[in-house]
Amino acid sequence: MEIERKFLIPVLPVDLEEYPHYGIEQGYLSTSPVLRIRATTKPVLPTGNVERTRKIAAKLPSDVSVNEDTYTVVYKSGGLMAHIEETMPLTRESYAHLKTKADGKVIEKVRYVIPLEDGYRMDADRRRDAGLPAQDPIDPPAKDLRIELDLFRNVEEADGSLLQMAEVEFPTEEAALRFIAPDWFGREVTNDTRYHNNTMSEQLS
Repeated sequence: MEIERKFLIPVLPVDLEEYPHYGIEQGYLSTSPVLRIRATTKPVLPTGNVERTRKIAAKLPSDVSVNEDTYTVVYKSGGLMAHIEETMPLTRESYAHLKTKADGKVIEKVRYVIPLEDGYRMDADRRRDAGLPAQDPIDPPAKDLRIELDLFRNVEEADGSLLQMAEVEFPTEEAALRFIAPDWFGREVTNDTRYHNNTMSEQLS
């Protein structure tokens, strides 16, 4: 099960290059159900403090290799914040073949991976609105969360600017409800299907 929330990013962080980033190219063999192919480049890791670089690299998604480009095919069930996701590896040759079968256009973007150290916070009003107890004796830190910030190369907003969007994945739906976004996040678009990658691939065609 994949549980995530999506946010638009109006202004980029000034220290963006201090975090690992890599190129993504993805297309869709089907959009209902979603069957996605993806090529991911070997990530660029920050230089400087070796220990900090090691810790940041450990936050990379499991389908990203620090040693080589990777290729995958993914099945996603329906759902907005929560859905089933199954990933299988591809060879470079099989990816190239399947890319010719993709519906719509292939999306291109650069993804930055930013560890998120503080995210499980919820005030009393938000807890009440979410149907949770006013007091929570166990409120774990968000030490395992990460922001995946995507800078799109061929998807534009209505004003013609290139789309900038962040995703945060969570271990449970309650954890997702607890999340309070950083100040530099913009409008949430989790439930707006226009900002689903499979929908955007159709708009590019």
